[in-house]
This record gives sequence, C-alpha cells and structure tokens, in this order.
Amino acid sequence: MRARSLTALLLFVACGPDQHSGVTHHVTLPDEPSGGSFGAGSGGEGGDAGEVPVVPPGPPEVSAMTPLSGPYGTEVRIVGTNLGSAARSGVTLTLGEGETKELDPESTPEIVSWTESEIRFRFPFPLAGAVVVSTPEGTVTAGEFEPNWVPGPELPMPVDVSAIASIAHSPGSISAVVDTGPPAIVTFDTSGASSREIDDNTIRPETIRLYRDGSDLAGFALSTATDHEIVAIDPGDPVATSATGVPTSADHTLAGGREGASVWYREGNDWTRARPSGGVWAVDVAMPIADPQPSGQRHTAATTSDGSLYVGWAEDTGDTIDDVGTPYFRRLLPDGTSFLAKTRAGVDVDDFVSSYAMRSRGSGVIARYCGDQEPVCYAALLPSGIRSTMVESENVRYAFDGIEPLAAYCSPARGVRVLTEVDAGTSIAALEAKAGEIIAWPCMPIVALEVDDDGEPLVILQFDGALYSPRPRVR
Repeated sequence: MRARSLTALLLFVACGPDQHSGVTHHVTLPDEPSGGSFGAGSGGEGGDAGEVPVVPPGPPEVSAMTPLSGPYGTEVRIVGTNLGSAARSGVTLTLGEGETKELDPESTPEIVSWTESEIRFRFPFPLAGAVVVSTPEGTVTAGEFEPNWVPGPELPMPVDVSAIASIAHSPGSISAVVDTGPPAIVTFDTSGASSREIDDNTIRPETIRLYRDGSDLAGFALSTATDHEIVAIDPGDPVATSATGVPTSADHTLAGGREGASVWYREGNDWTRARPSGGVWAVDVAMPIADPQPSGQRHTAATTSDGSLYVGWAEDTGDTIDDVGTPYFRRLLPDGTSFLAKTRAGVDVDDFVSSYAMRSRGSGVIARYCGDQEPVCYAALLPSGIRSTMVESENVRYAFDGIEPLAAYCSPARGVRVLTEVDAGTSIAALEAKAGEIIAWPCMPIVALEVDDDGEPLVILQFDGALYSPRPRVR
C-alpha cells in the first residue's frame, strides 16, 4: 500500500496544474516491476541501475580535409566524427586512384596521429587522388590530394640497382645503365619508359658509358680482351655492339656526357686520349702527354666528357703539432698541351690521406678521399673543389650542370630533394637544412641524377620494385 500511495502522490503532483503557469505537465513513469518494488532496492533482485548503455559509433563523417595539394610528404589533416582510432579494428585510410595504398592507425611512417575526430598523415610517393576513410560502419571520401610532382611511368625492377653511367641526352630525357646483370639501358622521356638489355659478354659492364654523338644517344665500353679495345654501343632496341679497332691500356679512365666521350689511357708515364667523331673512334695525333705527378702518393686520375684530364695525388702537409694530409689535382684542358697549376681538392685530413679515388661524372669529377684518423670520408666535386662530409651513396648523388655541381639528397625526415647550391664546406647537417623542392617521400634510393639542355634536373628513383623519373606537375 505504501508504494501505491507514493505513486498516486507523484501523479497528483506531476499532473496537477502548475499554479504559476496554468500548464499541466505529464510525466511517464517506468512500469512497476512484478515484484512490487520500484527499481532495485537493497533487498530486491533488481536491475542494472549503474550501467551506461554502449552506443555503437555511426558511419564516419568528414567535415574538412586540408591541404589538398603540396609536395609528397605533406602532412594532411582530416577532421570529422567516427573516423576510427587504434582502439578499433577494421579502420583504414585508402590513398590514390588506380594505384592505391591502404593504411591503418599503426602504419609508419605515413600516419602521424589518428583519433575519432582527427586523422593526420603524410601523403606518400607515388600516389595521387582520392583519400577514403573506412570503418566497419561505413566509408566516406575525405577529399583528393594532388602532389606537386607526377611520378611518371613505372618501370618494374625487382632487384636493387645502381647506375654505372647516366646522361640527359635531350630535353626531358634521362638514360642510365643499371647493373641488372647483364646490364640494361633504361630511358625515361616524355613518351614513357623503356629498358634494353646489353647482352654482350665480351665487354666489361663497369666500363659502359653513355654520350651524345651529335643529337643521338650513343655508348661505348672496353672489351674483356687483354688490350681493352674500345667497343661502340648502339643503344637501340635491340642494343648492338661493334669493335672500333682502337686499343687502350690497363691504366685508363673513361667519361661520357652531353659534350661527347673521352678515353684516356696511360703507358708508362705518358697519357694518350681517344675520342669519337661522327661515331668513329680514333686516337688524338697530338699525344702522348706526360703525367705531371707520376710518383705522387695515392695517384689517381679521371676525365670529363669534354676531353679534360685530371690527375690527383696526396701530400703530407703537416708534421709539427699535428700531422695532416691534403689531396691535390692538376687539370689538362681539352685542347691543352700542359697541365694547369696544382690545386687543392679539399681540406686537410688527419693524419694523412689514406685513400683517394677520382670518378668521372659527365662534365665534372667526383673525388673521394679519406684520412686515416677521420671518422668520415669527403667528396670533392671538381673542378670547383667543393667538399662534403657525405660521399655518394644510395641517399645522395651528384651531377654537374656544366662545371657547377648539384645534388639529389634524401633524408628520412624530408624525402628526396634536388639541391642546386652545393656550397664549399657542406656537411650532413647543412644538406638537411638546405632549401630544395621535395620530389618524393619517404626516403628511397637515388639511382641517377642529370641536368638536361634546358637546365632541368632529372632523376631516376627506385621504389617498391620499380624505377621512376618524377617530373613537376603542369597545372
């Protein structure tokens, strides 16, 4: 009886007229349990009065995605509701159209953060286009992202490769010889990408060079014969090789590039040069020329595609407070008959120069030297004499626009950038800090870097089983 009296009283109070407003209020009470108690009491079997019902999330909704364009590696922000999180399974972010990539909240290095109300991620190479959020409750397109660079055609390359030689033989075109065993010539241009195998076991693959003969792409190599004869290479499809009848010696240096090709070889202390003209190789009649430092420590040599010869050596230049060594070089110009003055190739090293090697690179020379007490080796970019604490690797590659050097450098934080100002004294930290447009992210091997006739840098990158040569997007 007491419970029913309480119910009646509540109904009277709730349904009676409001003395202030004259409005009648209606209150709906819960059904009375069959046991006669109103809710769970201390002695009842009662309900789950303290539990809050779990409301399942609704489908994802996006209110904004920013930005919608930028370089690869740009951090993109999606805001909305029910976007998922690491606490939920079956939550994905799909990027791209045609070629796509699916991310989840644990994906690295792309995902920065992921909550029900916000997703932050970095947009990766080589994708472009749609950004789609999916949860078990539904799917929504957040927007479309347009990278500043276009990855270009994909050339499948299942093995990791490095470039034996490369050239930008015409505007917008870059070719490289890659060490696929047997080697192959890969080309990226405005019409697409191609690969041609060099199937000739009578040539030494490491000696293959590419050059421009008039307006045509050409190549050469040295034979496996004892006299190391020059072999001409026609890089058509299929690639063809032919003997030139021009021998060299075991001590030689080779270069190819937009200016042509050059082979210098030494017999005793005398250097002789062979060059092609109209596709025909011949030895220069004004040779030989005596080596300027034949007995120098760590003797090394290189040539450039214009026909210059560089001879390098090392000297011990300090023996008082601290012992130091210094790399030097002298240059013979293409039409010269004597070498230019002795020039430093870089800074002193401690205690002495333990190794010194020059490598021809088109119109320039990359010299690598080390000190026996140095934690790092250095790269000198000749003839300008620029030094760097970073020698070439899959993350850094040098090229020359005329004699001016540039670099393609990839850091984990910023991706692949082309640096057109490589100043003297450049260090790893300085390369990180330098301005340069990001052309790809995340970090990936740089196979080749060249500069075409229009002064545009062209690269070949290797990513996820393929080669690419990205280009600026035309809007």
